[in-house]
Amino acid sequence: MYENIFRLSKSMVQEYSMRMWISRTGVKIYLGFLVLLFIAGVASFALDVNGGIARWFAILFLPLYLLATYGMIRSGASRLCRQTEEKHKGQVPETLYRFENDGLVWVTPDGTSRQIPYTSFTRIVESKNLYILIFQGNQGLYLRKDGFTKGDGRQFGDFIRGKIRRKGHE
Repeated sequence: MYENIFRLSKSMVQEYSMRMWISRTGVKIYLGFLVLLFIAGVASFALDVNGGIARWFAILFLPLYLLATYGMIRSGASRLCRQTEEKHKGQVPETLYRFENDGLVWVTPDGTSRQIPYTSFTRIVESKNLYILIFQGNQGLYLRKDGFTKGDGRQFGDFIRGKIRRKGHE
């Protein structure tokens, strides 16, 4: 089957966080609203409507909002990695995911394992370097695309999509 091993890194957490943030529907709707507000602000600038208050609000607020969000994601990723390093006394342990017939076996750094059946997964999200398996609402497990020690990582997306579809999801 498939096996994936990786060590948590700041870049992984940032990529996961950014991809999950972008994939959330509520955020998309909110960003759509902000884009419309930005367009209205630009239009009011061109037409000089309302003395330009709306235009400056829209022109300044959208970029500031996006920068603040990006900063929060980077800060959160740094904090998670720092906490992981502190918990494991400076060494970030390897995480192992084994994909077997009935589901995923997650071997934690302390050696214990947890089985997650394929029926728990609702979808897969891909980013540049990660596969993100979504389960229990909006929680995600992430795997490095280049972290496969068994199985062809390039075919993993099709494999897991097939497992998810067979169980009545996606």
